[in-house]
Amino acid sequence: MKRRQRFGDITIHSKAYVGGVLRGKYPRQRESFSRYAWRRCRMAVKASLLAIARPLFLLAGILGLALEKLAVRLKHIGQSGAQSRVTVSPLYLPVSKSDDIEILAPSTAPRRFAAQLVLLVCVLVPSAAFLVAFAFMPPEREPLEIFLHENGAITAFRTDSETVGEFLDTMTALSPRDVLVNERTEPIEAGMLIEIRRAFPVMISSKQETDVLEVVGGTVADALSELSIEINDGDIVSPPPSTAVSAGMRISLVEVREVMETETIRLPFRKEVQKDDSLVVGQTKLKNEGKSGEKSILSRITLYDGVEVGREIIRETITREPVNQVMLEGTAPDRIPAKELITLRNDDRSRRSPPRASRVKKKMTIEATAYTHTGKTTATGTNPKVGTIAVNPELIPYGTQIYVEGYGYGVAEDTGAFRHRSKPQIDLFMDTVKECINWGRKDVTIYILD
Repeated sequence: MKRRQRFGDITIHSKAYVGGVLRGKYPRQRESFSRYAWRRCRMAVKASLLAIARPLFLLAGILGLALEKLAVRLKHIGQSGAQSRVTVSPLYLPVSKSDDIEILAPSTAPRRFAAQLVLLVCVLVPSAAFLVAFAFMPPEREPLEIFLHENGAITAFRTDSETVGEFLDTMTALSPRDVLVNERTEPIEAGMLIEIRRAFPVMISSKQETDVLEVVGGTVADALSELSIEINDGDIVSPPPSTAVSAGMRISLVEVREVMETETIRLPFRKEVQKDDSLVVGQTKLKNEGKSGEKSILSRITLYDGVEVGREIIRETITREPVNQVMLEGTAPDRIPAKELITLRNDDRSRRSPPRASRVKKKMTIEATAYTHTGKTTATGTNPKVGTIAVNPELIPYGTQIYVEGYGYGVAEDTGAFRHRSKPQIDLFMDTVKECINWGRKDVTIYILD
């Protein structure tokens, strides 16, 4: 079971700390068992070899002294050439005469020495090389206690790593956005503090888009700057730009813009109705056509991320006034005023009542005279009868239907000498001379009908 004891802001992993100090077990928190076992084996082998090397170095010293003495004796034997007895100890050291052993002849002693010398060289040289290699091997580094500051907590470790980078490679992985305060090549020292600033995600919303950014610290303004988002005057930033970022923070920036816009709108014309007694009831006539006007509006528009959220009118200017439409509406009776008609002989006209005002194309006052039979046909080749009217064809075309007050309906079928006069005149046909005399000459109102 792992128990943790806290002293201030330092967290000590009891198993790693006590095991490394007292028993040497698991000196690093995350070291695998195989790696630990291999390191302990190397330490044991090295200690054993160093223990064996001490007597071997002593033996090598003794052998060196023996070889030096033997060389001196061989030199003496070669110079004398005699077969004298030489007393030699098993290690080729001089002894007393009372301890005599086998007497070697001068001819065989050098040969045995050479063989023994070769044997000694074959044994001692590799042993000496092996011992020298282990003697100069750097001693096993003792685990040092260091502290790792990560995510606001400080944890104690014991490690035999030589550099910060080597320690981190076996302990933890760094993401591309994490920041290591120390240098990776910095050597490990006792009591060293290694600081890692872990990156954490923040969400940034701008222009209706959301991005996730990993940061190790700083302010809201710094986070926006990393995404190349500028904060302009009037922009709405939540939280404020000076706020320190934290894990899971949501940052929103609303781009506020004000633009001026000029808009031209159409001003509709009004419709007016005027009474006119020249028109009969129900009859209308367009007097003035309506024309639309124009108005220019200058507005200040407020945009949030390009979307309009407010509009303020600064100025309105009428560039063209509208022209109202005027419609005339008749007030006159539907039929023209009725006057008493004269009674004429041989009058076979069926219509007697005045025409409707809607049939009247033109109304005019004109001089009217009367004429009777002349024995000739009319100018249009018809026989004159009551209802035949002589006119000036340049003013009133033949075939025009006319209503004459006091006379009644008639048709323009004849003409007379008055057509050469500039003053307009009509001549009404009557069946007798007496009727013509009674009519005489007078101004009357006539109605040109359609």
